[in-house]
Parts: sequence; structure tokens; C-alpha cells
Amino acid sequence: MSSSQRLVLSIAITVAALFVLQATLLSALMLTYAIGRNEVSYFITVLLMVHGALLIFLVVMQDSFYLMPSHRHLERVNFCNVLTLTRISSTPTILYLLILSGDYPITGITVAFTALIFLTDLLDGHVSRKTGQVTRIGQYLDSMSDYAMLIAISIAFLHYALISRWFFRLMMLRLLFQWVGMGLLLVVRGSVEPRSTLWGKVSVFAAMSLYAVALLKLLPRFSRLAGTLYATLEPVAAVLIAVSIVDKGLTLFREFRDSLQRAAPPD
Repeated sequence: MSSSQRLVLSIAITVAALFVLQATLLSALMLTYAIGRNEVSYFITVLLMVHGALLIFLVVMQDSFYLMPSHRHLERVNFCNVLTLTRISSTPTILYLLILSGDYPITGITVAFTALIFLTDLLDGHVSRKTGQVTRIGQYLDSMSDYAMLIAISIAFLHYALISRWFFRLMMLRLLFQWVGMGLLLVVRGSVEPRSTLWGKVSVFAAMSLYAVALLKLLPRFSRLAGTLYATLEPVAAVLIAVSIVDKGLTLFREFRDSLQRAAPPD
């Protein structure tokens, strides 16, 4: 078996295992809390589509499974990538748990599971740098997971009035600005490097920290304290996100300028 075939096999096993993990979690909840079969079958269908798309993406991007800066190609999905993939795999589960929390007594499980997945965002980057396991595919996946998670949770939190409408709009503006800017850069340059800025990381951390506090509003025992803490942290997170928008704008401007200068014919 070639190294490429071993990598594809590792990708398939990893994605399949993550699908089984998510499906098993919901199946356990279905049996414990008598969740309707129609609700579960809908979730399993969505979950299957998400993991199918993830599998296709990873196979197409298999050339990006290499260590940086050595460019040594991997023969299997490394631990840090598994952490990031777990975050992507769990996004539909978190969204579905939030929806079910309105009808079933699973709020505590939803909070605990979401907090655990949030922690992977702190772990994967730290572990990859400490162990020298930083990969190009990991950079793509990290960005994908952050934004997929923030979009899904922002929509669910807005539905349950856990976040302010104006904060939701700010979050969507930040994400839209990122996508439009990167899309235009792709058109101009023909490729996009998955780069994270300091302020970008700070804004994501601020948003996830705020959402972790917002989740506690669902627990009657902590709802009052969480409400007070949320009211204090929300404007702080908003300022950090606004700064990250300006920072991303400046970064994109410099990249556009450099691309145009390289494309300009010599005098």
C-alpha cells in the first residue's frame, strides 16, 4: 500500500469514527429521554451529509497533509488534526442539542458537551506547536471549524435569546467580511494562504468565551450570575471583534497590494 493510500484510509477511518461517535451520543440520548425517532432520523441524515462532505474535502486536500515548515507528508491523520476534526464533526451535534434543549431536559448535557468541544480549540493549536505537528491541512481545518462553530451556535443562541441581536449581527459581519475578503483575494491571486492573525484568534477566543457564559443562562442555578457576567463581557467581546475586523481589513489590503504589485509588468 502506498503512502497516499494509507493516508486516504486513515482519513476514511477517522471521519467514520467521528460519525459513529456523534450518532452514538444522540442514540444514547434518544433511549434515555425518549426523543422521537423522526427527530433522530433527521439528525442522522444531516450528520451523514456533513461527514460525507468532510470526507470528500479531506481526500481532495490530501496533498495538504504535510508538516510545516519541513513539508514532510503524513501517512495518517495526526492527533492534532483529529482534535480539530472533532470540533467540525460536533458542530451539527451542538446545534441539534441546543434545539432539543427546548423540549427535553438535556440542558446540562448540552452545556457540558459544548464546553468540552470549546476546549479543543485551545488544545489543538497548543499541542501542535509544542509537538511540532503543525500541518497545512490543520490550518485550513482550524479556520473552518472556528467559523462553522460560531455560525451554528450564533444562530441557535439568537433563537433562544442567549445573545443580543446586535451582537449576532456583529458576529455575522465579522464572518462575512472574512469570507468576502478571502474570496476576492482568491480571484485576484488565484490562491489563498490560511493565515491567522493575533486579533483574529483573540476575537474567536472572546466570542467562544462569551458563548460559554451564555450557555450557563440555561441552567437555573447559574442563570442570574451568568446574566450579570454576560452583560459585562458582551461589550468587551464586541470591541475585540470590531478591532479584529479593522485588523483583517488592513491585512487583506496589504495582501491585495502585494498581489497587484507582483502581477504588474516590469517597467
